Amino acid sequence: MERKAQELEKQLRTLQQRFSEIEQSQRRMRQELERFKTLNDIVLSLNTVNDLEHFAAYLGRTVREKLTVDGFALLLAETPEAELQHRSSFGLELAKAQYDFDGEMVYVKDLEGAAAAPQVALPVQARSGTLLGFPLQDPEGKRLGAVLFYRQRPDAFDAGEVAFFRHLSEACAHRLHQIQLFEHTKRLSIKDELTGVFNRRYFNQRYERELQRAKRYKRSLTLIMLDIDHFKLYNDVNGHLLGDRVLQEVARALDGILRKADIIARYGGEEFIIMLPEITKEQALKVADKLRRKIENTAFENEASQPGGKLTISLGLAVYPTDSEDPDHLLKYADDALYLAKTLGRNTVAWHGMTAGKLVKAAVAERQTRPA
Repeated sequence: MERKAQELEKQLRTLQQRFSEIEQSQRRMRQELERFKTLNDIVLSLNTVNDLEHFAAYLGRTVREKLTVDGFALLLAETPEAELQHRSSFGLELAKAQYDFDGEMVYVKDLEGAAAAPQVALPVQARSGTLLGFPLQDPEGKRLGAVLFYRQRPDAFDAGEVAFFRHLSEACAHRLHQIQLFEHTKRLSIKDELTGVFNRRYFNQRYERELQRAKRYKRSLTLIMLDIDHFKLYNDVNGHLLGDRVLQEVARALDGILRKADIIARYGGEEFIIMLPEITKEQALKVADKLRRKIENTAFENEASQPGGKLTISLGLAVYPTDSEDPDHLLKYADDALYLAKTLGRNTVAWHGMTAGKLVKAAVAERQTRPA
């Protein structure tokens, strides 16, 4: 009887052990299922984000709200060769403004006593705890950035969690690559390939929107048409390669003077168009003359071959609503003013409604004040 009781007790202990194992297995399965659901929710939401700014903000907010970590940092590189730069974080005071990653996972079990992690700057404030990091790479293995996760207790990430954060990092890298491809394609579609300023197609789209905005808020809008004086002669003498370089340098010089709200586009050949929102005609004339002087005072290669020994531009402007409320008329008036400036001397600013006599007097007076 006693033997029977011992056998039953042994069987009971075996059943209890198996039941405990089944409970642990079920608990692990529930954890894995919950992690999978969380990962799936995050990935689905990430796929709705279409620019880097919102990607960084969304990822930081989501990690803080949905994942049990005490710190996080997203680091991104503008190019695969560029240094990683901080874009989003919480709970981590990073030691440097510059970071590096060698393409492998970083796992520091306990920061206490660790002078430095081999691949990444350690948090300044964290004297203990666990640091987990993953590189973000495109499908070809090129570096996009890195993500860091931190917990205050040592050795705080188990194998299942490390796998979860690895999958999350891979999903982030995939979406980040898609966003970069989208933004690159978008830039190509709106930028002039040679000069890097906006193209005519994009200008036309923005012109329509900015004009509607000016009408709604009763604001002014100035158009400046300009081109490079005697550019055909420059090309004939110096060749098209040097001519292309001049177009690039002129575009850069002009763009460097304009406000962030202003739009400059290559309108065709050596002709550019500039849109200045919320600016009066008097202010626009000052901007136009500043642009003219900038090009006049810039040294261009072989510009001595040009008439007068300098490469220059001529500009014509028209203002909404003062000169016209019709978009086509406004464009024509700016173009007419440019033609007037070129006809009566070049290296000059003209505007709609300016008579030829006034232009001659203004041009003469302006040239008399120029330094020799």
